[in-house]
Amino acid sequence: MTATAIVSLTVLAGCSGSAPSSASAGATSPGGSPTPSPSAASPVPASGSRSTQSAPSMPDATMPGATPTKARSVSGDLTQASFVVPPGWKPTATDTSVQGLTPNGVPAHARNPAEVTEVMLSPCGEAPAHPVSDPAHALEMNLMRGSSAGVGELLEFGTANQARAWFDAFRTQLTACVRSQPSVFTKLAATPSVWRGRRNLGSTGNFAEVGVLGGQRIAIYALDDPRHTVDTVALAARIAKG
Repeated sequence: MTATAIVSLTVLAGCSGSAPSSASAGATSPGGSPTPSPSAASPVPASGSRSTQSAPSMPDATMPGATPTKARSVSGDLTQASFVVPPGWKPTATDTSVQGLTPNGVPAHARNPAEVTEVMLSPCGEAPAHPVSDPAHALEMNLMRGSSAGVGELLEFGTANQARAWFDAFRTQLTACVRSQPSVFTKLAATPSVWRGRRNLGSTGNFAEVGVLGGQRIAIYALDDPRHTVDTVALAARIAKG
């Protein structure tokens, strides 16, 4: 499995309550050590609220038992050209079969918007207190810098208010994680439109994270950065500029 397949939504998913065993010297390189098996999401409660996750997971983009299909390289108006590429990083095609998709040969691939919401808004295993609208479109792009892996997520909503509510929940959830799991989550800065932080996932990687809200779109990046060389301030400004 490739390093970028390891990263994907796993980086932006929930973490178990235990602290990571050690800080990584870098993300697992192609052909490196195996990755943890994805954990299954809990059934949706009868109340209709979203399920919670107690460990990192990488959701399939297809329903259980469905035949894997070729990953689409666009989602609505979102294309690979819609992404800001962080300095020093390069888009890279990866085997996305771990997500229930066959490779599409390009760095970008569409994701199931509802599953993106479920995973990314449950970083510590708890769903948001108030439900939010799923994005209308979601596109993911895999990135590499040397042997380090990264991922970018672009979400587009039906309205700017929906995007704002989703991003508010995203910031609130991560802030709670910083309090409950300080050895894993670090908040560098947070404003109504920007989140900058770090996430230490042990052997999976030590990631710099940047999230930026702009109108009806949200961009979120997680870049393996064990030496803390990613300038999250500059990256946030570059994403906001477009």
